[in-house]
Amino acid sequence: MKHLFSIVGISFFVMISPFSGPILANGFNNPPVGAAYLGRGGGNYVYGEDGGAMSYNPANLLELERSLNASLTLGLVDAQFTGPAGRTGNTRDNDKWLPNLFAVYPLADKNLTLGLGISTPHGQSTVWDVDGPFAGAFPHNAEMLTLNFNPTLAGKINEKLSYGVGADIFWSELSFEQVFPWSAVTGLPSTPPGMAEASGDGTGVGANIGLLYQFDERQRIGLSYRSSVKVDYEGDFNLSGIPAPLGGLVASESSFGSEIEFPNRVGAGYGIQLNEKLRVGADLEWIEYSSYDVLPVDLGVNNAAGLFPPSIPQNWDDIVNLFFGGDYQLDETFTLRAGYAFLETPIPDLTLAPTIPDADRHVLSLGLGVHLDDIQVDLGYAYSIYDDIDITSNVHPAGVGSYDLESHLLELTLNVTF
Repeated sequence: MKHLFSIVGISFFVMISPFSGPILANGFNNPPVGAAYLGRGGGNYVYGEDGGAMSYNPANLLELERSLNASLTLGLVDAQFTGPAGRTGNTRDNDKWLPNLFAVYPLADKNLTLGLGISTPHGQSTVWDVDGPFAGAFPHNAEMLTLNFNPTLAGKINEKLSYGVGADIFWSELSFEQVFPWSAVTGLPSTPPGMAEASGDGTGVGANIGLLYQFDERQRIGLSYRSSVKVDYEGDFNLSGIPAPLGGLVASESSFGSEIEFPNRVGAGYGIQLNEKLRVGADLEWIEYSSYDVLPVDLGVNNAAGLFPPSIPQNWDDIVNLFFGGDYQLDETFTLRAGYAFLETPIPDLTLAPTIPDADRHVLSLGLGVHLDDIQVDLGYAYSIYDDIDITSNVHPAGVGSYDLESHLLELTLNVTF
């Protein structure tokens, strides 16, 4: 009986992590913070447009005026699945919204600048039909919300070299729902399925540091490091439809616990002002996803009953992302932006699952900035071209098949200086 419990438990928990969806997933990551940065694509580690700069290189805050800015990202994402024996399915509730808020406050001599960001660096959600192609094998609803409270200080070391330091204070909440196939436990096809639901939240703290070096009036380089942040989740687990013969072995309510370590990240950039109107930049980003090798699972008494495994292998890979882009100043009011990015996926085919279908992709972006006295409005758009996803071997047989992904990102930022 315990052996059967473990088989069903594995089918339930395989790749529920990271409980996030494919807006521009790139592992745990949400899309770029700020419409100007999204539209330009590259040069974000060396050029700061507004308070969103602290999400890339906090040293860039030193060049900004006192300001408040808010941005909102709309992601329109569609994932289609085709599996063996004609199994097909589409995600639903495909519109995702991500808000961000930043404040910048230079001190009197402008050699020090304070900043505070409240952003959503990781998260999103994936929703499939309850009775879709993964019913009983994977969660049909998996969601993560992560907020980063990011106090920051930027200053000058000398006339050419600036620095920025900050804390990353995470609060994260995750939840999932899945049809639970009790027939696989009882061995009786007539046993009706139940529903398994879990939710929990937790906090974690990390740090970031950035440097900006100005070679001359035209050229600069930037370097940034963000440490990993470990979040321990605690919450509740509910299991319904328990067959009568198992009533004494399985609890309908239990505790829920897990742990996710958001990865170390190193970013470097180069920018050059080609003439009075045009500047371009390139960024390289390394993310240490190899630290995410297993997902621990603690369901209290239900783990003790042998219903679920204590951990699930993930075996993600480190990745390198490349970004290129620039902006063209038409006049004092309008700025045009364009960019290109190549983003790797850290998820190997063996552990890829419908909770976060992801692939290497090429991203094309456009942007427009409008400057009106003390108000700046930026609009950014990005379209992803995904590599084919054909899974021929997976830790769960239900994960074998192909995915067709499409995503559009639209972001609006309002920045007010005072």
